[in-house]
Amino acid sequence: GRRPSRHRSGVPGGGAGHAVSSLEDALREAFARRVAALPGLDDPAGRAIRHARAARRRRAVGSGFAAGVALLLLLGGALRLHGWWLPGPGRPPVGPVALPSGAEASDVPAPTPAQPFAFPGERDERTAAPRQATPGPTFPPPALGLDLRVGDELWTVEGDRVPLTGAGQVTRVYRVPAGWVYGGADTVRLLRRDGRSSVPLAAVDGPWAISPDGTRLALVAGRELQVREVGEAGLRAGVAVAVPADAEPVAFAGDHVVISGGDAARFDSLDPAGPYRPTWSDTVLAVYGGAGAAATGLVRGPKRGTVCLARLRPERTGLAVAKRGGCRKAADLAPQPHAVSPGGRWLAERGATSVRLRDLPKTFAEKPPGGGASPDARGDVAASTAKPVEEPVVTCPTTGSVAPAWADGETLLTAARDQVIRCRTDGGREVVALPPEVGVRWAFVPDLTAEPVP
Repeated sequence: GRRPSRHRSGVPGGGAGHAVSSLEDALREAFARRVAALPGLDDPAGRAIRHARAARRRRAVGSGFAAGVALLLLLGGALRLHGWWLPGPGRPPVGPVALPSGAEASDVPAPTPAQPFAFPGERDERTAAPRQATPGPTFPPPALGLDLRVGDELWTVEGDRVPLTGAGQVTRVYRVPAGWVYGGADTVRLLRRDGRSSVPLAAVDGPWAISPDGTRLALVAGRELQVREVGEAGLRAGVAVAVPADAEPVAFAGDHVVISGGDAARFDSLDPAGPYRPTWSDTVLAVYGGAGAAATGLVRGPKRGTVCLARLRPERTGLAVAKRGGCRKAADLAPQPHAVSPGGRWLAERGATSVRLRDLPKTFAEKPPGGGASPDARGDVAASTAKPVEEPVVTCPTTGSVAPAWADGETLLTAARDQVIRCRTDGGREVVALPPEVGVRWAFVPDLTAEPVP
């Protein structure tokens, strides 16, 4: 007796075994459908995991942004320190500089200095240019020998361009040991040698004169003629003497001052230590400048209608004629003022189209300064009216209204159209072109610090 099997493959009809098998199949399908359509559950653990993941993503983004900002700040700080550790103005480059084979150090151009970094809108006060900086000038060149006054500016041969302020329209400038003395219609000032500051010297209501060495200033204040020393701090204490109302200083002759009588063609000399007793001369017609204890001027000639150059000396009896020479007809004399060279050896006689350079010792038939006694040491006027020794005269071209000026004892500068001509007493010439920026209102600045040439 073996138990019969629950499933018999060959049994037809709907027995009990077949019913159980169908029920099992139906249950299996129902469970399968329920599992396939299982609704989402509200899982607290899942929510916590999702929130943690979102927080990590936010922290990652924030950390990346902060790292980027920090990197930018570090980079900016490094660039800001760029001007400290890299070569800059006044600092040599770091490390050796390699030169090409066979080249000298002077053949290699200097590296461009690195400039400190500045953020937009930031100003680095260490290297920022002045607010009113003037471009570096190219004129006048040092070889010219004299500064220029261009309008109311001083252009120096050292390459500076300095406004001449505080004197209105400037008409006269001189280079002196203390700097530059300049003035207009009613004020005289001193520009110090540093070219950065100026001080007032005096208020004037007429002409003023400066000594050949640039250390003394003569001016009239009220009814007194004052002579005071010029220093970097201004005028030092001096002397004063009462003078006539129309007296004007013209030139220095040693310790004396040559004065004129205003518009009248009369001249006299005085000792500023005073007192002054008028001894006006009707022989002297003009005074061109002083050198040493004497002055050079123009006097009436021995014949009617003639004039002569003269060496003038101050004496107790007035301005005496010590020497005469170069006599000519008065009609042949150009009215323009003449200029005496430093040391007094040469006279630049200015004409309409040329300047004549005269060797005064030869004109007066005397030896040059330092060359021994004069053949007419007595100063006898009658003896000095003899025919002068003929000497060659050097001529230089000039045009316009710019007055010639001596660069030194042997070189005169003249202006001809758009050029400056350096004329030497040996006849040599050098031409320097004027740039257009000079304009028309300019003048040479006489150098009273130049060494005289004997």
